Amino acid sequence: MNRKIILSGKPAAAIEESNFSLVGGKMPSPDNGQVLARILWLSMDPALFGRLRDDDNYAEKTNPGETMQCYGLAQVMESKWRDRKST
Repeated sequence: MNRKIILSGKPAAAIEESNFSLVGGKMPSPDNGQVLARILWLSMDPALFGRLRDDDNYAEKTNPGETMQCYGLAQVMESKWRDRKST
């Protein structure tokens, strides 16, 4: 099963659990040039709050219905990536 946490609504002030939803679905298969990765660790640090605010700041915005972006560590489970070394 594929699970992801999406933003349900922008927080008015403090971030609350109700601002996010857990969504499940079928495990995707990678297309050519893609990999399927299992997330092991995520970095959910306070700087990510900037992605949720509507004011101008350095961070790319996350809108309701979108998956929050962050850094993490993953294990490649399936690969359809070909090493394309330049000649």
